Amino acid sequence: MIAKVAYVRSRGASVAYHDYGGDGPTLLQLNNGAALMDLGGAPPRVSRNLERLARFVRLVCIDKRGVGRSDRMNLPLMDDAHVEDIEAVRAALGVERFALLAHGGGVAIALAYAAAYAENVSHLIVMSGMCCDAGNPEEFGAPEREEHWDRVLRTSRSHYSSFIEGLARQILPDGSAADQEDVRQHLERASTPADWEALWEGTIGMDQRLALSAIRAPTLVLHAVDDGIVQISHSRYIAEQVPDARLVELMSSAHQPLFDPAVAGQVLAEIEEHLTSTSIRSRERAIVAVLFTDIVQSTRHQRSSGDVSWRDFRERFERRAEHIVAEYRGHVVQFLGDGVLAEFPSGSDALDAARDLVADAQRQGVEIRAGVHAGEVYRVEDQLFGTCVTIAARVMAVAEPSEVLTTEVVSGLVEGTGIELEEPRLTELKGFGRRRVVSLRQ
Repeated sequence: MIAKVAYVRSRGASVAYHDYGGDGPTLLQLNNGAALMDLGGAPPRVSRNLERLARFVRLVCIDKRGVGRSDRMNLPLMDDAHVEDIEAVRAALGVERFALLAHGGGVAIALAYAAAYAENVSHLIVMSGMCCDAGNPEEFGAPEREEHWDRVLRTSRSHYSSFIEGLARQILPDGSAADQEDVRQHLERASTPADWEALWEGTIGMDQRLALSAIRAPTLVLHAVDDGIVQISHSRYIAEQVPDARLVELMSSAHQPLFDPAVAGQVLAEIEEHLTSTSIRSRERAIVAVLFTDIVQSTRHQRSSGDVSWRDFRERFERRAEHIVAEYRGHVVQFLGDGVLAEFPSGSDALDAARDLVADAQRQGVEIRAGVHAGEVYRVEDQLFGTCVTIAARVMAVAEPSEVLTTEVVSGLVEGTGIELEEPRLTELKGFGRRRVVSLRQ
């Protein structure tokens, strides 16, 4: 999709917004702090998910001043100008009411706008954001916060490259090396050290807790339970204080849930339900076997072979993977940077395909790890979501190189098929505690 980029003057600055059009309700998305969240500026996976979002809304992405194409006027996070910028874009679009979506560093601004201009906001959606400068909203004003921001500012000023690398890992801690590299490159392209410094300094002392009770729009609050950047206690507090709010806790550790293939489909479905009243519970449901794979040490391979050779390799790898999956009655749901998400009608099909994928990867000079689980999933267009998908991703994450790892659910389903499995072992699956997993005998 191609956006029409326009500007509006607001409080002495030119504020850019990207209008992707569409026939649905207008959804204004405020970018995330010092990063871009539009179809052209976001990392590839997020852009693909935003494109799906744009199928049922008129999507308009705002570049907060100091970020992207807007003027580089770095103001504190909660300067009134940020709130007035949203109002200026609304007026320029000629819409009376709209839905407002914000993530991370944009959430506090969205909360302030929804309270000050309650009559303009039809729906509010906030993801992974803070409502005040505190690790936990119930502990606002704790003295250790000053020490925390001192450390952050010192690191971002003196070791910016290391700071950005660490931030990318925190945003997507369970992601592949390739996906984390996508995030790092995006953060570097989207902003400068001064942008991040302004964001951190502007967060010190920020407090939007009193604004929450003034919000009148139906509000959807989304947050990963293991988010390592912003504690989920913030979203729980927001959901408790906003009069008409619903909290969805995501089984993920990603600060940006649209990065995590295990929950991205759920996020999109929850947003669609919130905006259109189309219940995700009425979606097509099915019991399937889900397979995740991941190339081991993909970043090292890419660096040693070079970008062009690695791109050619990836194209061949994906074609061969698609062929193998289809051989076993499967379907590739999507390619994930350096891995595959696929569904199968049976556990034995998924395990047989995983074994062949491991062997084929070895013949191509790389190793993959694979995880399989079976259960009920929801379908959202061409995506899958549900606890089954999340567990399959977590199982893959603890597999060894060239190992196909599955769950006791699948081992029970394939009894009598001739598939040989090792003895179960206990392991920690992030978000699910200790579970028994089973390795496919090679």
